[in-house]
Amino acid sequence: MKIKPMLRWLCETSLTSFCGFYISMYAILLISWIVSLFFPAANVKMQTFSVSPQVMLFIYGIVQFYGATRFGLGHGVSRKTIWLSFLLLSAAMAVMVLPMNLFGEWLGKIAGMDTRPVETYFYLLTCDVESRGFAIGLMAERICSVLFCGCLGYFIGGVYYRLNNVGKWVVSIGVPLGLLVVLPLIITYLFTSEMRVWLKTAVQEFVMLFLLKTPWNLALFFFALAVILAAVSFPLIRKAPLKTAK
Repeated sequence: MKIKPMLRWLCETSLTSFCGFYISMYAILLISWIVSLFFPAANVKMQTFSVSPQVMLFIYGIVQFYGATRFGLGHGVSRKTIWLSFLLLSAAMAVMVLPMNLFGEWLGKIAGMDTRPVETYFYLLTCDVESRGFAIGLMAERICSVLFCGCLGYFIGGVYYRLNNVGKWVVSIGVPLGLLVVLPLIITYLFTSEMRVWLKTAVQEFVMLFLLKTPWNLALFFFALAVILAAVSFPLIRKAPLKTAK
């Protein structure tokens, strides 16, 4: 297994993007602080530290399926090693972004801005959001959510990598259409009123009584989804061909 060279390449290609991302985030924090100085009544909020890393890892996963697969296969690295290297680096990045986010939120708090994580508002009625146990659980949830987004991006990147141009159009149009139009129509016209009530109740109970009961439950949920996505991504790369750059 050539996992060390593969990890080194992933780290080298990711470092610039990672640093650029957090330079931008801290620049936004600085601008927000300056705005709060000139407009003290504006109640400036800076809560992007709790959502932007997920977006970054999602995009990273999409891009790296193509980039890492092409580089690895071109240098004799096995598909399993490419897949495993991405997962290891994604897990490391999910952990690494947490202190960067916490430091940014601490700076914002010192500057008098509201930098509380968005997830905090989910638990105002169910948890003591000032307790140490909640803070630790919230950190676990944030790590797992970033990992989930990375695996989701990798899976989507793998699907598009394996599809031809027609398949890409079908997926790009068909999946949103199915979720936003076809599925609601099915629930509205094919489900009985009892089935709709049952479905609504089941979703509400799952969200309110499980996911939002404690951040540890949401962390477990995101981690389980990440494991599933990582597992279903492996068949996508197992027989992936080497594609030339376009």
